[in-house]
Amino acid sequence: MIDHGCCGAPERTFDAATCSWFPLVPAARWMPTVSISSAMILYTCPAQTHGANAPLVKHPCGVAAKALDAAGQSYEVKVVGGFKNVPFSRRGKRQEIVDLTGQEDVPVLVTEDGSIIAGSKAIVAWARGLGAT
Repeated sequence: MIDHGCCGAPERTFDAATCSWFPLVPAARWMPTVSISSAMILYTCPAQTHGANAPLVKHPCGVAAKALDAAGQSYEVKVVGGFKNVPFSRRGKRQEIVDLTGQEDVPVLVTEDGSIIAGSKAIVAWARGLGAT
C-alpha cells in the first residue's frame, strides 16, 4: 500500500495476481466492473453445490445452485476458501468476494451481463423470476 498523504495523490494497493494497482476507496464509491465471457459464475464455499436437500438446515450455496438448475441456467462454480462458522478459515481467502460485494459471505452470482447478486435468497428470487418470463 502506498500512502501519498504528503502530496495528495490517492492511496493505492498492488494486486500481485494481476500486476495492477487499485485505488483504496470505500466500496460505496467504487464498484468493480466485471467482464465475463457469456457464462455466469456462482461463487461458493468449499461445499460447492451440495446441501440443498439437507433435512434440517439447507446449505445456502446448494440452495442457490439448485434454483439455478431448476431455472435451466448454466453457470461456472468458483470455490472460495473458508467456512462461515469456522473461526479464521476465511482469513485472506475471500478478497474477490469482498471486492465484488463489500462483504465475505457466499453464495454470490455474477450474471452474464455483469450484475452481482449476493445471498441465496436473492439468487433464488432472481432464478424464479427467469422461470416466470
